[in-house]
Amino acid sequence: MAHIGKDTYSHIHYDSNQARVISVREAARLQSFPDGFLFSGTMNPAFRQIGNAVPPIMAREIARAMIESLNAAIITRKLEMVAAE
Repeated sequence: MAHIGKDTYSHIHYDSNQARVISVREAARLQSFPDGFLFSGTMNPAFRQIGNAVPPIMAREIARAMIESLNAAIITRKLEMVAAE
């Protein structure tokens, strides 16, 4: 998606009856961006922003996993310190 312009917009809509490139909004939805999210610039920069971004839902889940891991490490460390006393 980040290079759709370089591919001469050959990524055509999945419905062959429409024979068109997916829109910026459709690309954003595929990447899990909320409908109200605003992209700056014209179509090419917007496609680049969408294609180069980590999808928001995936980013949220990665952050949750990191927080859980860090919390588990803190609890483990505290238990080790208590056991060492």
